[in-house]
Amino acid sequence: MILDETRSADALAFLRASLTPAEQQWPRFMATLRAVREVSIGELRTHPDLVSRVIEIAPARDHVWMLMGASALVTPRGVVYGIGLGMRILALHSGSDIAGFARVQTKTPPSTGGGVFILNDEWIAVEPFMAKAKLADGIAKLKELALTAFAFADGRYFTDR
Repeated sequence: MILDETRSADALAFLRASLTPAEQQWPRFMATLRAVREVSIGELRTHPDLVSRVIEIAPARDHVWMLMGASALVTPRGVVYGIGLGMRILALHSGSDIAGFARVQTKTPPSTGGGVFILNDEWIAVEPFMAKAKLADGIAKLKELALTAFAFADGRYFTDR
């Protein structure tokens, strides 16, 4: 699959924000979609449990890719609509219905000035392991949110069907 870098610019900016300028030049952090099974554990920027959770909630198995060491949900047309990063960052591009959700953010390296990068307000941060809910209910809610994000990303950019 080919990544639509233009329509995924916000997701790519988020993934690059936590990398140093030198790391951004490393081949493993290039903006190329790779199959999950092709990425070794040493290349991951996402905990394997979170990669598994992203696979579990994906509307379709062929939507799950690795991108710059992170797990990503990607539409068949190459638009990123979900990101799993680190141990607990699960970001979904859900559109304007963001009430009750936190903003998606990541720390930036000291070499780039430090601080925090915050994704635009169309993205939401969700708890990937939903500790407060029963496991089945939590998974069902995450699947629903992922499906909403997919529909938003697919419909927003491709209304000429």
